[in-house]
Amino acid sequence: MVGAFILPSTQMKTSCLTLLPLFTTISISFASSLENEAGSFAADQDRIHKDVLDQVGFSLRAGIDPMTVVTELEGIRPVSGDVSVVSDKASSHGRGAIYLGEEMLLPGTTVGLFRALLVRKDVLYKWIDDGTMAENVWQDFWKYYSVEFTSESNEDEKITGTTTSWMAIPVGDVDKGPDDATWWIQGPISDDRFEEALTSLNAKVLVDWRRLAAGDKGQLYLFNAHIINEPSAGGGVDMDGELLHEEEKENISHLHGSGCSDGLMYCGAVFEAKSSKNIHPGEQLLWCYGKGYARRYPVSQMCLHDDANE
Repeated sequence: MVGAFILPSTQMKTSCLTLLPLFTTISISFASSLENEAGSFAADQDRIHKDVLDQVGFSLRAGIDPMTVVTELEGIRPVSGDVSVVSDKASSHGRGAIYLGEEMLLPGTTVGLFRALLVRKDVLYKWIDDGTMAENVWQDFWKYYSVEFTSESNEDEKITGTTTSWMAIPVGDVDKGPDDATWWIQGPISDDRFEEALTSLNAKVLVDWRRLAAGDKGQLYLFNAHIINEPSAGGGVDMDGELLHEEEKENISHLHGSGCSDGLMYCGAVFEAKSSKNIHPGEQLLWCYGKGYARRYPVSQMCLHDDANE
Protein backbone atom coordinates (compact mmCIF):
# COMPACT_ATOMS: atom_id res chain seq x y z
CA MET A 1 0.00 0.00 0.00
CA VAL A 2 1.19 3.52 -0.68
CA GLY A 3 0.11 6.27 1.66
CA ALA A 4 -0.05 10.04 1.61
CA PHE A 5 3.04 12.09 2.41
CA ILE A 6 4.00 12.49 6.04
CA LEU A 7 4.71 16.17 6.54
CA PRO A 8 5.00 16.56 10.32
CA SER A 9 4.74 20.36 10.25
CA THR A 10 2.13 20.59 7.48
CA GLN A 11 -1.62 20.04 7.42
CA MET A 12 -2.75 17.29 5.05
CA LYS A 13 -6.32 16.78 3.77
CA THR A 14 -7.53 16.87 7.35
CA SER A 15 -5.75 17.24 10.66
CA CYS A 16 -2.46 15.44 11.15
CA LEU A 17 -1.40 13.71 14.32
CA THR A 18 1.49 15.35 16.11
CA LEU A 19 4.57 13.59 17.39
CA LEU A 20 3.08 13.67 20.90
CA PRO A 21 1.76 10.34 22.27
CA LEU A 22 -1.91 11.13 21.61
CA PHE A 23 -2.98 7.50 21.50
CA THR A 24 -2.35 4.81 24.09
CA THR A 25 -3.40 1.17 24.22
CA ILE A 26 -5.97 0.45 26.91
CA SER A 27 -7.68 -2.65 28.28
CA ILE A 28 -11.35 -3.25 28.98
CA SER A 29 -11.91 -6.66 30.54
CA PHE A 30 -14.94 -7.64 28.49
CA ALA A 31 -13.02 -7.17 25.23
CA SER A 32 -11.73 -10.70 25.58
CA SER A 33 -15.28 -12.06 25.60
CA LEU A 34 -15.38 -11.62 21.84
CA GLU A 35 -13.32 -14.74 21.24
CA ASN A 36 -14.85 -17.06 23.83
CA GLU A 37 -17.44 -18.64 21.59
CA ALA A 38 -16.09 -17.85 18.15
CA GLY A 39 -16.08 -21.02 16.10
CA SER A 40 -18.59 -22.81 18.36
CA PHE A 41 -21.34 -22.82 15.71
CA ALA A 42 -21.58 -25.54 13.09
CA ALA A 43 -22.71 -23.16 10.34
CA ASP A 44 -20.40 -20.40 9.17
CA GLN A 45 -23.24 -17.91 8.83
CA ASP A 46 -24.38 -18.47 12.40
CA ARG A 47 -20.82 -18.05 13.64
CA ILE A 48 -20.31 -14.84 11.66
CA HIS A 49 -23.66 -13.44 12.81
CA LYS A 50 -22.82 -14.17 16.45
CA ASP A 51 -19.40 -12.58 16.11
CA VAL A 52 -20.87 -9.38 14.66
CA LEU A 53 -23.41 -9.19 17.50
CA ASP A 54 -20.58 -9.66 20.02
CA GLN A 55 -18.65 -6.79 18.45
CA VAL A 56 -21.70 -4.51 18.43
CA GLY A 57 -22.40 -5.29 22.08
CA PHE A 58 -18.79 -4.61 23.03
CA SER A 59 -18.76 -1.28 21.14
CA LEU A 60 -21.97 -0.15 22.83
CA ARG A 61 -20.67 -1.00 26.29
CA ALA A 62 -17.28 0.59 25.67
CA GLY A 63 -18.73 3.69 24.01
CA ILE A 64 -16.83 3.34 20.73
CA ASP A 65 -18.08 5.87 18.18
CA PRO A 66 -18.25 5.52 15.24
CA MET A 67 -19.12 1.84 15.49
CA THR A 68 -17.37 -0.46 13.05
CA VAL A 69 -17.18 -4.25 12.91
CA VAL A 70 -14.76 -6.65 11.25
CA THR A 71 -16.32 -9.62 9.54
CA GLU A 72 -15.64 -12.28 6.92
CA LEU A 73 -16.69 -11.34 3.40
CA GLU A 74 -17.28 -13.54 0.37
CA GLY A 75 -14.98 -12.81 -2.52
CA ILE A 76 -12.17 -11.57 -0.25
CA ARG A 77 -9.35 -14.08 -0.07
CA PRO A 78 -7.05 -14.08 2.96
CA VAL A 79 -3.32 -13.67 2.49
CA SER A 80 -1.56 -16.99 2.96
CA GLY A 81 0.08 -17.21 6.37
CA ASP A 82 -2.25 -14.81 8.19
CA VAL A 83 -2.20 -16.17 11.74
CA SER A 84 -4.12 -13.29 13.26
CA VAL A 85 -7.57 -14.80 12.70
CA VAL A 86 -9.49 -14.65 15.97
CA SER A 87 -11.76 -17.61 15.33
CA ASP A 88 -10.39 -21.07 16.01
CA LYS A 89 -12.28 -22.26 12.94
CA ALA A 90 -10.46 -21.92 9.64
CA SER A 91 -12.11 -19.61 7.11
CA SER A 92 -11.83 -19.48 3.33
CA HIS A 93 -12.90 -15.82 3.32
CA GLY A 94 -10.93 -12.69 4.01
CA ARG A 95 -12.18 -9.92 6.23
CA GLY A 96 -13.38 -6.36 5.87
CA ALA A 97 -14.50 -3.45 8.05
CA ILE A 98 -18.11 -2.26 7.99
CA TYR A 99 -19.69 0.86 9.48
CA LEU A 100 -22.68 -0.02 11.68
CA GLY A 101 -23.65 3.27 13.32
CA GLU A 102 -27.20 4.58 13.39
CA GLU A 103 -26.55 7.83 11.53
CA MET A 104 -24.80 8.64 8.26
CA LEU A 105 -21.07 9.09 8.83
CA LEU A 106 -19.85 12.51 7.67
CA PRO A 107 -16.60 13.20 5.75
CA GLY A 108 -13.51 13.76 7.88
CA THR A 109 -14.55 11.34 10.62
CA THR A 110 -11.89 9.04 12.09
CA VAL A 111 -13.24 5.50 11.69
CA GLY A 112 -10.25 3.48 12.90
CA LEU A 113 -6.53 3.48 13.56
CA PHE A 114 -3.62 1.87 11.72
CA ARG A 115 -1.12 0.78 14.39
CA ALA A 116 2.35 0.16 13.03
CA LEU A 117 6.02 -0.45 13.46
CA LEU A 118 7.24 2.43 11.28
CA VAL A 119 10.61 1.58 9.70
CA ARG A 120 12.82 3.57 7.38
CA LYS A 121 12.72 1.74 4.06
CA ASP A 122 16.49 1.38 3.68
CA VAL A 123 16.65 -0.09 7.19
CA LEU A 124 13.88 -2.55 6.33
CA TYR A 125 15.83 -3.76 3.31
CA LYS A 126 18.90 -4.15 5.52
CA TRP A 127 16.83 -6.33 7.88
CA ILE A 128 15.86 -8.50 4.92
CA ASP A 129 19.48 -8.81 3.75
CA ASP A 130 21.07 -9.52 7.13
CA GLY A 131 18.42 -11.99 8.33
CA THR A 132 16.85 -9.77 11.00
CA MET A 133 13.65 -10.45 9.09
CA ALA A 134 13.22 -14.14 8.31
CA GLU A 135 13.47 -15.32 4.72
CA ASN A 136 10.44 -14.51 2.54
CA VAL A 137 8.47 -13.01 5.44
CA TRP A 138 8.33 -9.65 3.67
CA GLN A 139 7.79 -10.97 0.15
CA ASP A 140 5.14 -13.53 1.07
CA PHE A 141 3.22 -11.63 3.73
CA TRP A 142 4.04 -8.18 5.02
CA LYS A 143 4.26 -6.36 1.70
CA TYR A 144 0.53 -6.99 1.26
CA TYR A 145 -0.35 -5.30 4.55
CA SER A 146 2.24 -2.52 4.81
CA VAL A 147 1.83 1.12 3.83
CA GLU A 148 4.63 3.18 2.28
CA PHE A 149 5.00 6.83 3.27
CA THR A 150 7.47 9.52 2.30
CA SER A 151 8.63 12.41 4.45
CA GLU A 152 11.03 15.28 4.64
CA SER A 153 12.91 13.95 7.64
CA ASN A 154 15.31 16.80 8.41
CA GLU A 155 16.22 20.37 7.50
CA ASP A 156 18.75 19.29 4.82
CA GLU A 157 16.09 17.27 3.03
CA LYS A 158 13.65 20.16 3.22
CA ILE A 159 16.25 22.46 1.66
CA THR A 160 17.20 20.03 -1.12
CA GLY A 161 13.65 18.78 -1.70
CA THR A 162 14.61 15.16 -1.12
CA THR A 163 12.50 12.69 0.84
CA THR A 164 12.87 9.56 2.94
CA SER A 165 10.67 6.51 2.41
CA TRP A 166 9.13 4.67 5.38
CA MET A 167 7.18 1.46 5.70
CA ALA A 168 4.34 1.24 8.22
CA ILE A 169 3.98 -2.45 9.14
CA PRO A 170 0.92 -3.48 11.23
CA VAL A 171 2.86 -5.80 13.54
CA GLY A 172 0.81 -7.43 16.30
CA ASP A 173 1.71 -9.42 19.41
CA VAL A 174 2.49 -13.15 19.57
CA ASP A 175 0.14 -15.21 21.76
CA LYS A 176 -1.56 -12.18 23.31
CA GLY A 177 -5.18 -11.14 23.51
CA PRO A 178 -6.62 -7.62 23.13
CA ASP A 179 -6.24 -6.82 26.83
CA ASP A 180 -2.67 -8.10 27.25
CA ALA A 181 0.48 -6.01 27.37
CA THR A 182 1.93 -5.05 24.00
CA TRP A 183 5.30 -4.01 22.62
CA TRP A 184 3.67 -1.04 20.89
CA ILE A 185 3.87 2.51 22.13
CA GLN A 186 3.58 5.66 20.06
CA GLY A 187 7.05 7.11 19.56
CA PRO A 188 10.50 5.67 20.43
CA ILE A 189 10.49 2.06 21.59
CA SER A 190 12.92 0.39 23.96
CA ASP A 191 15.23 -2.47 22.99
CA ASP A 192 13.03 -4.96 24.85
CA ARG A 193 9.92 -3.76 23.05
CA PHE A 194 11.76 -3.86 19.74
CA GLU A 195 12.74 -7.50 20.29
CA GLU A 196 9.08 -8.34 20.95
CA ALA A 197 8.12 -6.51 17.77
CA LEU A 198 10.69 -8.47 15.75
CA THR A 199 9.36 -11.76 17.14
CA SER A 200 5.85 -10.86 16.02
CA LEU A 201 7.15 -9.56 12.69
CA ASN A 202 8.83 -12.87 11.89
CA ALA A 203 5.81 -14.82 13.13
CA LYS A 204 3.61 -12.84 10.67
CA VAL A 205 1.21 -11.69 13.37
CA LEU A 206 -1.05 -8.78 12.47
CA VAL A 207 -2.36 -6.24 14.94
CA ASP A 208 -5.37 -7.62 16.79
CA TRP A 209 -8.23 -5.48 15.45
CA ARG A 210 -10.04 -5.86 18.78
CA ARG A 211 -7.40 -3.78 20.57
CA LEU A 212 -8.58 -0.42 21.85
CA ALA A 213 -6.81 2.92 21.83
CA ALA A 214 -7.67 5.99 23.86
CA GLY A 215 -7.22 9.44 22.35
CA ASP A 216 -6.07 12.51 24.25
CA LYS A 217 -9.67 13.64 24.74
CA GLY A 218 -10.89 10.27 26.00
CA GLN A 219 -12.36 9.07 22.72
CA LEU A 220 -12.02 5.34 21.98
CA TYR A 221 -10.99 3.79 18.67
CA LEU A 222 -10.19 0.30 17.42
CA PHE A 223 -6.87 -0.58 15.80
CA ASN A 224 -8.67 -2.03 12.77
CA ALA A 225 -7.67 0.20 9.82
CA HIS A 226 -5.30 -2.45 8.43
CA ILE A 227 -8.41 -4.56 7.71
CA ILE A 228 -9.91 -1.97 5.31
CA ASN A 229 -10.14 -3.35 1.77
CA GLU A 230 -9.85 -1.73 -1.64
CA PRO A 231 -12.98 -1.03 -3.74
CA SER A 232 -13.61 -3.94 -6.08
CA ALA A 233 -13.95 -3.89 -9.85
CA GLY A 234 -17.31 -4.23 -11.54
CA GLY A 235 -18.11 -7.56 -13.13
CA GLY A 236 -20.66 -9.79 -14.78
CA VAL A 237 -23.53 -8.79 -17.08
CA ASP A 238 -27.20 -9.68 -17.18
CA MET A 239 -29.26 -10.64 -20.24
CA ASP A 240 -29.61 -6.97 -21.16
CA GLY A 241 -25.86 -6.39 -21.04
CA GLU A 242 -26.04 -4.41 -17.80
CA LEU A 243 -23.36 -4.83 -15.14
CA LEU A 244 -24.47 -7.13 -12.34
CA HIS A 245 -21.92 -5.62 -9.99
CA GLU A 246 -20.84 -2.01 -10.40
CA GLU A 247 -17.42 -0.80 -9.38
CA GLU A 248 -17.17 0.14 -5.75
CA LYS A 249 -16.01 3.62 -4.76
CA GLU A 250 -13.44 4.63 -2.19
CA ASN A 251 -14.92 6.18 0.97
CA ILE A 252 -11.78 6.43 3.13
CA SER A 253 -9.10 9.03 2.39
CA HIS A 254 -5.37 8.72 2.94
CA LEU A 255 -4.11 7.62 6.33
CA HIS A 256 -3.26 10.66 8.41
CA GLY A 257 -0.40 10.84 10.86
CA SER A 258 3.22 11.75 11.44
CA GLY A 259 6.55 10.00 11.35
CA CYS A 260 9.35 9.12 13.73
CA SER A 261 11.33 11.78 15.55
CA ASP A 262 14.53 12.97 13.84
CA GLY A 263 17.37 10.48 14.11
CA LEU A 264 15.20 7.40 14.66
CA MET A 265 15.29 4.50 12.21
CA TYR A 266 12.06 2.99 13.54
CA CYS A 267 9.36 3.78 16.06
CA GLY A 268 5.81 2.96 17.08
CA ALA A 269 3.34 4.92 14.98
CA VAL A 270 -0.40 5.31 14.53
CA PHE A 271 -2.37 6.71 11.61
CA GLU A 272 -6.00 7.75 11.41
CA ALA A 273 -8.30 6.36 8.71
CA LYS A 274 -10.76 9.16 7.92
CA SER A 275 -13.94 9.10 5.86
CA SER A 276 -13.73 11.01 2.56
CA LYS A 277 -17.47 11.06 1.82
CA ASN A 278 -20.80 10.27 3.46
CA ILE A 279 -20.91 6.64 4.60
CA HIS A 280 -24.26 4.99 5.28
CA PRO A 281 -24.84 2.35 7.97
CA GLY A 282 -23.99 -1.09 6.60
CA GLU A 283 -21.44 0.15 4.06
CA GLN A 284 -18.02 -1.45 3.86
CA LEU A 285 -15.08 0.87 4.48
CA LEU A 286 -12.93 1.06 1.33
CA TRP A 287 -9.59 2.67 0.57
CA CYS A 288 -7.36 2.65 -2.54
CA TYR A 289 -3.83 1.55 -1.70
CA GLY A 290 -2.23 3.34 -4.69
CA LYS A 291 -1.57 2.29 -8.27
CA GLY A 292 1.86 0.89 -7.38
CA TYR A 293 0.47 -1.68 -4.95
CA ALA A 294 1.24 -5.31 -5.91
CA ARG A 295 -2.31 -6.65 -6.26
CA ARG A 296 -3.38 -10.20 -6.95
CA TYR A 297 -7.05 -9.36 -7.58
CA PRO A 298 -9.22 -7.08 -9.79
CA VAL A 299 -9.78 -3.62 -8.36
CA SER A 300 -11.77 -0.49 -9.17
CA GLN A 301 -10.22 1.57 -11.95
CA MET A 302 -10.03 4.59 -9.66
CA CYS A 303 -7.33 2.77 -7.69
CA LEU A 304 -5.21 2.19 -10.79
CA HIS A 305 -5.28 5.68 -12.27
CA ASP A 306 -5.80 8.12 -9.43
CA ASP A 307 -2.35 9.46 -8.55
CA ALA A 308 -3.88 11.29 -5.59
CA ASN A 309 -4.16 7.93 -3.88
CA GLU A 310 -0.40 7.79 -3.68
